[in-house]
Amino acid sequence: MKQTRLNICHIINGFNAGGAQVFLSSLTKYQSLTNNVFILSISKIDEISGFDYSLRKKIESNNIYVIDLERKPGKNFTFVKSLKIAKTFFKNNRIDIINTHLPLSHLFTSILGLKIPIVNTIHNAPEKTSFLTKFLNRNSAKIYCSKSALMLNNFKGKNTVINNGVEFNGTNFQNHQIDLIKDLNIPLGSKVVISVGALRKQKNYSFLMDLARKFPENSNIHFVVCGGFDKDLKLFESVKNNKSSNFHYIGTKSNINNYLSSADLFLSCSVHEGLPIAVLEAFITGIPVLLSPIEQHMSISEGVYKSYIPADFKLESFKKSIISIIENNETHNSILNKRKDHIIRFSIVDTSKQYLKFYKEIINKQIDI
Repeated sequence: MKQTRLNICHIINGFNAGGAQVFLSSLTKYQSLTNNVFILSISKIDEISGFDYSLRKKIESNNIYVIDLERKPGKNFTFVKSLKIAKTFFKNNRIDIINTHLPLSHLFTSILGLKIPIVNTIHNAPEKTSFLTKFLNRNSAKIYCSKSALMLNNFKGKNTVINNGVEFNGTNFQNHQIDLIKDLNIPLGSKVVISVGALRKQKNYSFLMDLARKFPENSNIHFVVCGGFDKDLKLFESVKNNKSSNFHYIGTKSNINNYLSSADLFLSCSVHEGLPIAVLEAFITGIPVLLSPIEQHMSISEGVYKSYIPADFKLESFKKSIISIIENNETHNSILNKRKDHIIRFSIVDTSKQYLKFYKEIINKQIDI
């Protein structure tokens, strides 16, 4: 019997650089192998360059339909325009299920008043959501990206936990390394500590900058930040304009695994997470990782080779950990081979299968929502 292809529509705030966007790109790639997949971006996508442009091209290369709803942040009338474009889309296309990502998309979709099953993916722990958004989505099914996300959120509706995932495609990222030492004009023999994530308070970049200052500027340890602007202009400018000679901001990068594989240590100082995609990407490149002592990091790093968590959230503890880890001489490939058994549970292939199974349960009303 021939399997029926689902018409799946994902709705997301925008294509700016972030873990949810990267995850959605990987998820829809595998969903599109057996289904028809659409992605609606509420915010306008750059048509010429930038991370959002390259992400759109990557997604569309997998025969996924991308619809730009053209909202411009700060211009309220464009939100109404986006609603009209979305309503026209749903009027002209038969959609079996809608999967929303991030709070704005949860709210946006509920306002449309569609008679289509809706699933909200909860990407953060906790996810900052307004009372109105929670109320309007009280009957929507929820997919939590980790057990921590379920524990730290209090949303109504039917719940399931499906771990975030990344692609394990066997790529040797060391063959595609970026020469960070050369590009940043860092002295030969230096060690590079890299942090990845949008410039928001959750990622704790103020702590990271204080940590970098704990090391003499003439030391051989350099800190590199990869991430884009995310609403907090003051934080963005403080990171971008940091003048310390051992601190380097490189903006957003679409080929982030090549940068990770070029560094000596991945560092996350986050105060909370859902199931961080950047950490999973670090796992699969084989780079040693140092993660802040929060529940989300502890749960995903348990048993993962060359994964470390400081004793507490103090600068001196992080500094001591960096100094003890940074002289690692084991190759990234060797580290990855010793990690595989513990990180295979984060394969996007399995994640995609679980998402599709849950969709079908919702569509077939096997779950009473």
